[in-house]
Amino acid sequence: MTRRSYVLAAILVFLAAYFLWLQVRKPARISSAGYMAAHVPGELAGEPKKTVTAKAQVYQDKRRAMKKLGMDEADSDDDAEELATAAEVPPTPAGAKVGVFLNTTTGKFRTVVKANPVPFWSFERGTEIGARYGVTTRGGTAAALFLRRDLARIGKAYLSGYVEGAGRIEGGVVRDPEAKAMIEVSGRFHNLPGLE
Repeated sequence: MTRRSYVLAAILVFLAAYFLWLQVRKPARISSAGYMAAHVPGELAGEPKKTVTAKAQVYQDKRRAMKKLGMDEADSDDDAEELATAAEVPPTPAGAKVGVFLNTTTGKFRTVVKANPVPFWSFERGTEIGARYGVTTRGGTAAALFLRRDLARIGKAYLSGYVEGAGRIEGGVVRDPEAKAMIEVSGRFHNLPGLE
């Protein structure tokens, strides 16, 4: 086999693994109203619990509090269910774990959030689509339509597929149209826990 055949075979194996991963690892289900259920972390599966007696402090008017949060559609309408606490979770690339503590003396809740560690590599599924319009060094104007699909991340380097259609604009007409299909490697620097 030639070097070109090895490269093509490696690309095909990577794409097959990527599409298999897309089928196996489905994104979190988000309701039409924008909510998703928070599940107990798997690390706590089977961990024994105890019953405590406490006069827990909950929000007096659950419906008004939920409305202020913009979460009134998430209300279960179960009168036995109260809103105990709420928190804003900062964005993290690998999600986060949330712990809610109840002080059995005061009845108050305390919420803590810890970002999950980001693995050194991962398959990605970010998609960017857009258009560009501007001037060129030749004194004319140009326009482009593009699509970028993230495929994988290694550290802070992202591997993406990129397609673009572009051309010069002259008298309201597109001249010298050109299309590109490329593989892109880029470094991204986020101000997010785990990726700083």
